[in-house]
Amino acid sequence: FVAGSSDLCVGFWCEAAACEEVVDVTISGPETGVVDTSYAFNAAVEPPTATTPIVYGWSPAPDSGQSTSSASYVWTTPGEKNVQVAVSNCGGAGTAHDTDTVTVEARLYLPLVVRESS
Repeated sequence: FVAGSSDLCVGFWCEAAACEEVVDVTISGPETGVVDTSYAFNAAVEPPTATTPIVYGWSPAPDSGQSTSSASYVWTTPGEKNVQVAVSNCGGAGTAHDTDTVTVEARLYLPLVVRESS
């Protein structure tokens, strides 16, 4: 065994460990939100035992979490927002993709009316 790898070595002979490639990815996160609020999205790969490292690419670029399984977004304008992730491992680049749509609404502030009582 070579430290830091999954290769098995005996003497000068090494055998690379088999690659269990990512075959699917699913994004979980909110379906609705409001502007100027942070929302987290998580990417779960199938199979869960896929060979690491797994590379995550979020689009659009998140406020935090690029290259990880969790990303955070803050939108400053209302509307339909798409969040996409592409993942890959030893099985190849862009092995699996998923898209999630979020409806972001504007904050509504109502005026405060105070009446004096007589």
